[in-house]
Amino acid sequence: MAHSKSAELRSRIDHPIIDSDGHTVEFMPAFLDVLKEVGGSAIVQRFVRISNQAHWYQLSPKERFERRASRPPWWGVPMKNTLDRAAAALPKLLYQRLDEMGLDFAVLYPTMGLFVPGIVDEEVRKAACRRLQRIPCDDFRRVGGSADARRLHPDAHAAIAELEYAVNTLALKAAMVAGFVKRPIPAFPNEPHSYWLDTFCLDSLYGYDPVWAKLVELGVPPTFHSNTHGIGFRGSVNNYMYNHIGHFAAANEALCKALFFGGVTRRFPSLRFGFLEGRRGLGGEPLQRPDRPLEKAQPPGDGELQSGQPRPRRVRRFMQPLRRRSGQRQARLA
Repeated sequence: MAHSKSAELRSRIDHPIIDSDGHTVEFMPAFLDVLKEVGGSAIVQRFVRISNQAHWYQLSPKERFERRASRPPWWGVPMKNTLDRAAAALPKLLYQRLDEMGLDFAVLYPTMGLFVPGIVDEEVRKAACRRLQRIPCDDFRRVGGSADARRLHPDAHAAIAELEYAVNTLALKAAMVAGFVKRPIPAFPNEPHSYWLDTFCLDSLYGYDPVWAKLVELGVPPTFHSNTHGIGFRGSVNNYMYNHIGHFAAANEALCKALFFGGVTRRFPSLRFGFLEGRRGLGGEPLQRPDRPLEKAQPPGDGELQSGQPRPRRVRRFMQPLRRRSGQRQARLA
């Protein structure tokens, strides 16, 4: 085993160590070469133009404030140790260094996967997602061993096609799915900064049950890893950490609640979901007594609910999925 503090710690542990949220950092020249094979030269040009559009570091301080451009991450690509940078992009090198890292198995997500699902240009988005699908086959499968790469797609019809392609053609085992997508508000179609966030489950204009059904049919658990940089309060022009802290958890909390209140967990009880970088408290927060407003909204004449008195039937029915599936103490009925 390679000498490192991580390897030394691993040697004293008697169970496997799994990195459940590793990231590959795509080598962009190779990424663009395959994107050209998938979509052609014009798609590559449009992808590059979208990627470079209004980049924070290319704007002057005055332009940043005029556009309210939120500061992006600067630390995602390690440069002090070039071997680390290379391992993030080269699967075989990463595999060779797992012992040095103290890892037995790594689940790897595409860093570009945080950006690609939000591309508005549908042709570019679909081509880029298909390119990301190819990464496990083109890069990781020839390595073998302890790595599992996961992919994504935001559009319902395209998602079904990509799931079938990923599982039936590429033999992938899991899916990384966008947790939300920005949609224009119909009443303000020409306002570029007017949008709403579609979580695919609650108040959506589109039906996504066929996607959940396809996931069940294929035996594929969806995992979610969307970011909320630049949304709501996470829009500081100059302070990246202000934007960063809790932003993955915020996206996951919104989707977790939407899955429940939108009835997805009831209609597809066998489907399991994974939320990446969701904070430890994410699992408990949405279960902080969502039935309490129903208790307060009793019909006239019902009187106050006394301690130990059975809750109204509609409240018990509302809470039943929580009791059955979560096992959380906060959700138990008195």
